[in-house]
Amino acid sequence: MTATQVAQAIPSKLAAPQGWQGQEPRVLNGSAAQKQCQLVGQWACAGLTSLATTQHFDSSSHQRDTDVKFTLLAYDSVENAKASMKAAVAGNHKDNHGKATPLALNVGADETDAYTEADDQGEYATAELRVGTVVAVMYGTSLPKEHDLQSFAKMQVTRITTAMSGKNPDA
Repeated sequence: MTATQVAQAIPSKLAAPQGWQGQEPRVLNGSAAQKQCQLVGQWACAGLTSLATTQHFDSSSHQRDTDVKFTLLAYDSVENAKASMKAAVAGNHKDNHGKATPLALNVGADETDAYTEADDQGEYATAELRVGTVVAVMYGTSLPKEHDLQSFAKMQVTRITTAMSGKNPDA
């Protein structure tokens, strides 16, 4: 996936559902993507070509406590993407201390791992998806039923496959 396709695949401000606001995506390529990957330390960085992040907020949430964060990691091969997916899953499951409830997502990805968990502060949903050479990671906080993790994951997979086919998902 090219840097331009990664920039198109990460959810834009235009992709935010009605009643939600999107931030301007941040896209890093080459050595800048590698440096950020190593700084985060949660993913496998070998073969990483681009990294993109953004966040969408529920506009009706005055404290912006209902949101979803998106991260896309594009790799030079399926094998490197699989290694990153494995690292992301292991890292996220280690962080949840065994308190997570598995979540089944049917969104058309090559690999999927998702779960929910809750604490005194709220409810959280996490998903890692692999589509070809791209790994998508999403974290949702206090997501409403009409905009659950399934809907955001499906949107993300659609955007990745559309961008991979050479089309702009926002067109």
